[in-house]
This record gives sequence, C-alpha cells and structure tokens, in this order.
Amino acid sequence: DDIIIEANNGDTALLIFKEVRPDLIILDGALPNNQAINSAARIRGLTQSMHDAGEPPIIIVAPLHDEEQKELALDAGVNEYLARPILNGELRQVGLSLTQKNRVKRFEGLKALIVEDNEATVHLLERVLSSEGIICTHANNGLDAVKILEKEGEALDLLLTDYLMPGMDGLE
Repeated sequence: DDIIIEANNGDTALLIFKEVRPDLIILDGALPNNQAINSAARIRGLTQSMHDAGEPPIIIVAPLHDEEQKELALDAGVNEYLARPILNGELRQVGLSLTQKNRVKRFEGLKALIVEDNEATVHLLERVLSSEGIICTHANNGLDAVKILEKEGEALDLLLTDYLMPGMDGLE
C-alpha cells in the first residue's frame, strides 16, 4: 500500500528520509530560501555516502517556471522540475515513470529453476521472475530437472514446478 508522509520544512524532510527511505520524494518549490533544492542536495549527498543503489527519484513542484531554479534543482540531483499548473495526469505519469526506472529489484541475483512443459507458462514465469532480478533456468520435464538439480542444486534458491508433466511429474 502507498503511504504519503508530509514534512513542513527541509530539515523535517531529511529526518523523515533517513527513517522511512521513501520510493519517491516530492518537494515544494515554494518553500522559502531554496529549501527544496537544498533538501534535494542533502538527500542526494546521503544516498551517495551510503552507496545507495536504490536512491529515490526527487521531484520539485514549483509555483512558476523559472529556468534558473530548474537548472539549480537538476544540478542538486532532482530528477524532475515541474511548474504549476500541472496538467491533468502529468505528475502521476512522471511519478510512475521515475519509480519504475529506479525501482530496486527485491530478489536480485537469486536463481530459480522452472520445471514446466508449456512454453507460454515458462515465458510468463521467466518474465515475472526476471523483472524482480531472479535468474531463471528452465527444464521441460522432471527428468531434465533432476539432471539440473544434480549439477546446480546448491546454487538454486527457488524451484517452481508443474504438477502434471509427461515422463516425471512435479510431485515425483
């Protein structure tokens, strides 16, 4: 479920960031004294010092389009600088695009063996699993799976098998 957390100023935003590690940060460009840009720079400094591969995208929503402010924001590590009024769906589209690009794959590097005789099912499972960073190997039946398991068994983290297959089924 999505949770929205609000901060009244840049310092509070930084404290919240340290505790919550959000997927997306939206800063108000109308905050006084360039607080939004300064907060973005401080957040980027934190993620770089922590060698954080999953640094969240930062969007500044400004009251007016100001090319100089936009340049400062982008230099501070902001991903998007939007000026009001925001067109219908623009913020949502930018947010979806950025979170998809910067999404951390939760199971990066795990290895799975898919034992399935239906190519369409194999393709679907491989697409879903690989989108989460899982490396997939495929066997068409139970006998082929046993050979793979004998060779790579310790290196596998996950086994997905069809229940009914010719030769040797998933239960055997």
